[in-house]
Amino acid sequence: MKWGVKKKYFLYLKDSNLIGVEWQNGNLRKVIDTTVDDLSFGSEVDGEAILLLNKESLQHQIISVPTKGKVSLKKIMTHEAESLMGCPPSELIFDWRVIGSSSEEGVPQTLYLLAAHRQSEIIPTIQNLRRLGFKLTKITSFLDLLIEKGKALQVKGGSGLMIFEEPLVHFLFFRDGVYGFQRSFELREEGFQKDFLLEIQRSFFYTKQKFKTPIEKVSVILSPEWLQNDLADQLQETLGVPIDFLSPHLKDCEFPEIKLLNILINEQNLISPLLNLMPPEIIREMETQKLAWAVTLTEVVLLCLVLLWTYNNKGFLKNDTHYYNIREKQLKLLETNLINKKEKIERLKKLEEETKLVKEYLKQKKYLHLYLKSLSFLVPEKIHLESISWGNNSDQPIKATTPPSSLGQSENGNIITLIGKVDSPLPDEKYSLFFKFLGNLESSPFVEKVNYHSEDLLTQGLFQIDIYLKEIQA
Repeated sequence: MKWGVKKKYFLYLKDSNLIGVEWQNGNLRKVIDTTVDDLSFGSEVDGEAILLLNKESLQHQIISVPTKGKVSLKKIMTHEAESLMGCPPSELIFDWRVIGSSSEEGVPQTLYLLAAHRQSEIIPTIQNLRRLGFKLTKITSFLDLLIEKGKALQVKGGSGLMIFEEPLVHFLFFRDGVYGFQRSFELREEGFQKDFLLEIQRSFFYTKQKFKTPIEKVSVILSPEWLQNDLADQLQETLGVPIDFLSPHLKDCEFPEIKLLNILINEQNLISPLLNLMPPEIIREMETQKLAWAVTLTEVVLLCLVLLWTYNNKGFLKNDTHYYNIREKQLKLLETNLINKKEKIERLKKLEEETKLVKEYLKQKKYLHLYLKSLSFLVPEKIHLESISWGNNSDQPIKATTPPSSLGQSENGNIITLIGKVDSPLPDEKYSLFFKFLGNLESSPFVEKVNYHSEDLLTQGLFQIDIYLKEIQA
């Protein structure tokens, strides 16, 4: 048996007597043994409670319903409960569950156990228990517990189950683990051992007549000390079937007086499938409380997730900020480099334009180099040329940054304008050198004619000569 840490209470209401134990950390403590009318509790109660009912007012019925086909179980069970108790369903508390299957005339049937009792006979007890602090989670039937125990044994064929609740003995019949019937009898007078053997024989005979199935094995639970040795052998010999004494044995129970509760406590796995005869309004109240706890728990979980998300995002934000600062510095550096690159590109574009300008100019003046080469041989010493321009009466020197002039065509050809100076202090020498230069130009094979301006020759040594060139045929 596995014991939990949580405190629980197991209560057993038999007729008007209520007995109960507290169960926690593997320890049992009897807390109640009184009548319902004298119900009181001295110490603090804090835990869930399960109430096992065994009252004359609690009625049971086995109902078979065709497995196939559409039926309204609620309508069927409501009608059966009303017929069983003889009062309107509104005054009843009832529940049902599947306990097995069978076949009637070849038609598959599902077997249901129906349990019902009057609200007026149980609600005052429930109110008193709740007032004392018991948190009732389930009210179930003693017969349902015994049926579930017999089903859990999983005995093949016909089998019997005897549970001793002195002075009562409960006998149940099962066929392949499916409940068949139950009867209880008392053992009070002297010589009850003999009566006991007779009652068991009667149960065997009834089973054989009713179910046409012989009992092949009998299991005994909560066996008393008197059912030992010779009597056990005699019982086995009388019935002609093996007898299996199962735990718990009555002598091994810490509190034998709690009777059927010993089965419930030792095998708590039997509780879950059992019927629940709690009033519907209390069940709804419990479900609402569970839902409230679930909602609260969900809110707490969501809050934790939000906090975790915020905490993680804080770390991510810190890392992102660090990376952002690095990126920002890199971008600033890139912007600076980009500005420098743009300046270089602008200079290159400007240089490219100037190069195009020179190329275009040279393309238009493709024979200019020939004139210039010949000109260098015609200039006498002490004469310096300050500017050379190509065009029609152009007075601007050739410069890389100056757009080229259009080809100046005279009547006989192109014009080169020379502006120069004679470096001599002597007037005669100035005129002599100047006219020598004119003579050299006029005698050149490229020159068609020459015009000149010498107004400042005598005073400053300056002059301008327009050379009309002959056209060179390619």
